[in-house]
Amino acid sequence: MDAFNHTKQLEETEFDNLTIRQWIIAVTFAILMIVGLLGNTLVIIIACKKPVAARNSTSIFILNLSIADLLFLLFCAPFTASVLTMNFWVFGRFICKMWNFVIFSSMLASIYSLVVLSLDRYFKTSFRSPTNSLGNRWGVFAVIIIWIIAAGFASPCLVVYDIRQIGNTSKYVCYDSLWKDQLRQKPRYLLFLSVVGYGVPLTLLILTYASIVKITWKASRMGLDNSVRKSRIQVTIIISVMVLAFGLSWLPHNVFNIWVAIAKDKFPWTDATFRFKIASWCLMSLHSCLNPLVYFCMSRVFRQAAKTMILECRHPPQTRRFKTQKPNVVLRQRYRRSLSHLSARYKHRPLFYI
Repeated sequence: MDAFNHTKQLEETEFDNLTIRQWIIAVTFAILMIVGLLGNTLVIIIACKKPVAARNSTSIFILNLSIADLLFLLFCAPFTASVLTMNFWVFGRFICKMWNFVIFSSMLASIYSLVVLSLDRYFKTSFRSPTNSLGNRWGVFAVIIIWIIAAGFASPCLVVYDIRQIGNTSKYVCYDSLWKDQLRQKPRYLLFLSVVGYGVPLTLLILTYASIVKITWKASRMGLDNSVRKSRIQVTIIISVMVLAFGLSWLPHNVFNIWVAIAKDKFPWTDATFRFKIASWCLMSLHSCLNPLVYFCMSRVFRQAAKTMILECRHPPQTRRFKTQKPNVVLRQRYRRSLSHLSARYKHRPLFYI
């Protein structure tokens, strides 16, 4: 995002010395993108295959979270890796504007989905009922509001980002060059994003989950049904881990932005700060990969749904082509019976039952 400032510094260094680091950056972002795409796509497919009756507001918010993370990875990883390895922009003005807009809007949508998840969890825990919910309409409405707010906060990117030529070369960079007052407006916007995209959400998440933990453990001593109590504790742990991952993964990026906003034109654009920025972007991309892993490790329903889908892909229903291979036919029939039993058992359960 701030590639222009660092590019000016790079023009005065030996660019060839960065070859090994460029390869490391490219490979790292490629791995993060592949893992994140596979994981979030799996979550989206599983959530969409669930019957409508088995969907609750929590599932809707997690689906939205996966979509936001998927968008973030699709726009962040390839273009950011390109900028950080080549140190110039080759994709034109339109992609420059859309790249930053989609990154910021999907980033904020992902963060606000976590906040709404925590509020949804708080309401369900407080009302002490596994089915008490504000309903799927509330979930859809909240998702629409999330994206409207996220797009609104990210809209300045469509105006201020543009491409600029590097000196007398034929190379360009994409950065926010169209601020009317670069030394005032840009720092204020960076601080604004850090507040609405990290400070306020993290504070709400901490306060909400402090209340949830208190309510959950108090309810566990009041003779609540064992299965309901275990389900509540499990979902609370899942979303708590997601919140912790968010806080740690986004901390370096926001520290960097606040540092840039405070230092303004005196910010030290050195090789060390460039490495810090690369590390912060890697952590942000890693965060978009972590949520599916959290679901898989901590949700039995999600594991069974993933197992069922993978088995269906590996062994699609088909007619027997080799009539003489009776052992294979028997094994296939046993597999189909076990698969149908597995599907029937978990088909009508919410992906994240509360």
